[in-house]
Amino acid sequence: MSDPFSAHSPTPRSLGVNYLSGTGDMMAYGGIVLAALGVLAFFVQGQFVFLIMVPIGLVVSLYFYPLIEKGVVRMGADSRGLYFERLGIIPWAAIKSVRHQQRALRTLRLHTLHVELRAAPETVVTEQDDVPFWKAPMVKAWKREGNTISIDLHPLAKDPVNLVDHLLAFRPDLLKEVQDVRVELG
Repeated sequence: MSDPFSAHSPTPRSLGVNYLSGTGDMMAYGGIVLAALGVLAFFVQGQFVFLIMVPIGLVVSLYFYPLIEKGVVRMGADSRGLYFERLGIIPWAAIKSVRHQQRALRTLRLHTLHVELRAAPETVVTEQDDVPFWKAPMVKAWKREGNTISIDLHPLAKDPVNLVDHLLAFRPDLLKEVQDVRVELG
């Protein structure tokens, strides 16, 4: 048995997070409903103009499909680094800083994690994700601005504050700031 008061803290457990169930249901299934309504309206009215709804509905549904896809890790962390789906693993040494931004919009708490890299993501990713060509235009969990990767944490299936704490357990020195922003609506 190990000493719980020793100077060495145990390595944190690996983490993998998917989207919260129900996050994209309205958009993904709504697109299918829109396409079905277009087909139904075409048969009832006999006008081809209603068939325009079919490709629009299917494109919307396919774009938001990753939000309802089960069993896929969108973001993760382990001793090797941070993982982002459709990007790959970014080693801890390649991460310059991490900023956790919390925004309050009335009763909603929105959380975003900004990961600033030491170089461009293309050069620091060690294990790239193989992305099928048909999945490239679909929605992804993260956004890139220069050398910063930003990911919204509120649609993920883990409490955002606990998620940031778990991620930073691997490298607590990376946290630059926790930013609290209040958004007032006119």
